[in-house]
Amino acid sequence: MDAKTRPPHGAAPVPIRVLHFSDAHIGIEAYGHFDPATGLNSRFIDFTRTLDRIVDAAIEREVDLVLFTGDAYRSRDPSPTQQRAFAARVRRLSEASIPVFLLVGNHDRPNSYGRAHSVDIFQTLGVKGVTIAERPETIELQTRRGPVQITALPWLPRSFALAREAERKLTPDEAKQALTGKIVAFLREQAESIDRRRPAILAAHYPVEGATYSTGAGTLLGADITLPRGEIANEAWDYVALGHIHKHQVVSHLPPAVYAGSIERVDFGEENDRKGYVVVELDAECTTWKFEEIETRRFVTVDVDARS
Repeated sequence: MDAKTRPPHGAAPVPIRVLHFSDAHIGIEAYGHFDPATGLNSRFIDFTRTLDRIVDAAIEREVDLVLFTGDAYRSRDPSPTQQRAFAARVRRLSEASIPVFLLVGNHDRPNSYGRAHSVDIFQTLGVKGVTIAERPETIELQTRRGPVQITALPWLPRSFALAREAERKLTPDEAKQALTGKIVAFLREQAESIDRRRPAILAAHYPVEGATYSTGAGTLLGADITLPRGEIANEAWDYVALGHIHKHQVVSHLPPAVYAGSIERVDFGEENDRKGYVVVELDAECTTWKFEEIETRRFVTVDVDARS
């Protein structure tokens, strides 16, 4: 479904096309089997093939930017095979001269602040055209059709809220409240400082108030920090790219705030979810986005009456 909103402030004369995807979770092998032809788990093959289709779409549609909103791998410590698989797809985009923006998610971030995260290697090697967002900040990226401002809100460890000595004595609930307060203050500050003459995107890896998980549970029921919807639905941004929740959904229409969802089904809770990616266009008249569904491996529940 296409969705249109108000004309974006400062949009370029030629539309800037962005491909937004999220939660690749390379390395998930649940419900898979060993594939003797490749020596790999069948689910690993599923995930990498879907990632190939997303990269193919980005290249074929000549997008100006690929925006990934977190959780590249299943765990914080991916195997060399998993790292090679993800890096090969990023390299294809780099070789096609498509800028890539990688937001750090909770599955990418180590528990202790300061340790390298799972996508840090791209930054260390200085891979051309790849930007890693590991801390809250607004970054301006140059694309072939003009600049785009991206306000990055990666997943932050609780230790981020415990920088001062007094904060280290906080209870877990108090630390959660303190971190939420810092995030809200950051969002408000960045919204005020956005250059309204240029397109702007907010990229966040968090649950948002009102969003639902694949199981149907609301975000307020979990222990995660939940972003207030009013704070992300700020007209300072033309599009809000969301990650963390695996179910594709829209949590705001003005501006459009969209969860791309995970690229493959992770478990049977996602049995009925659609999987894919989002293509966004920022032009002189409006922000337009469309969810592009990908046919992925189906999960089927079979009810059996075993009563005699």
